[in-house]
Amino acid sequence: DDVDANEMKFSLIKDPKVRAGMEIDRRAEELKTEMRINDTQRDILHDNSDIFEPIEENDEYKFIERNIKAETEEVDKETVQVKVGKDAIKTLKNKKATPEQKAKAAEEWLKVSERGGFGWGVNTDEDKAKNIENLLKWTESNLADTKAKLSKNRKSLAKIKYQRQKQIEGFEQQGIHNKEQIEERIQQLTQRKMEMSNEYDHLKDHREELEKKYTELNEKEKQNIPSHEEQVKAMVDSIMSTARPMDEVKQWIIEGREAGKTNAEIKDDIDRKIGLKKSLSFVKDSKGNLRLYIRKSTLLKAEM
Repeated sequence: DDVDANEMKFSLIKDPKVRAGMEIDRRAEELKTEMRINDTQRDILHDNSDIFEPIEENDEYKFIERNIKAETEEVDKETVQVKVGKDAIKTLKNKKATPEQKAKAAEEWLKVSERGGFGWGVNTDEDKAKNIENLLKWTESNLADTKAKLSKNRKSLAKIKYQRQKQIEGFEQQGIHNKEQIEERIQQLTQRKMEMSNEYDHLKDHREELEKKYTELNEKEKQNIPSHEEQVKAMVDSIMSTARPMDEVKQWIIEGREAGKTNAEIKDDIDRKIGLKKSLSFVKDSKGNLRLYIRKSTLLKAEM
């Protein structure tokens, strides 16, 4: 199992006052973290208190929807203006068109463009055609801008619908299915926040109680510590339980050499068989032969 470094450090400290102070500090950090999470959860619930209301009643949704309606109408109107204007220009420039046809084309343009006339100084068909061309430049530019806005707003509206659905699914996964349940959860979180805040304000009141707890724990730990003689016996028993006669180890070395193994491989084989890798060491002698030794540190511990 993984060992928590902080838990280990805490367990090594024996001073009851220090341990009490550390536990109070640790609990204070836990409470501050939980209170921050609590605040975030309550803010989310407050901000989405109308999540289960019809989306058509959402202010942002209604604002974008109004823009889409206005932009759609403007696009439709300017699309007609561009078509009628281009037809009028074509007719006015057509030398084969009759005066009646040209007059009708000019009249159609004035009607869709919502203009009272062509203005002062515009008299000939050529002047009228040029006048319409100049106006269409602005109309076509504005039409392109309006189409871009319309496309953007339609995407925004679709995004709002998608996000709303995902938010509803998220709440439902938490067991919240209506506005009343949102309000109930907010009350629960508010109550929990008050409890945590109260505990945080009175943490230091428990210092004496904690000091007493760790003083008693220290006394129990002392009673459970084995005596010096018991520790030495346990160490010796551990070593001897895995020890092997030297003749047996020698035979393993011979078998390893006959099998063509290197000294390092023979050492690893014996380590696995004996299971005493930390207490035994293999060293080459002056002739390069592998010798088995019990480490001095192990003997010193056994003699203590």
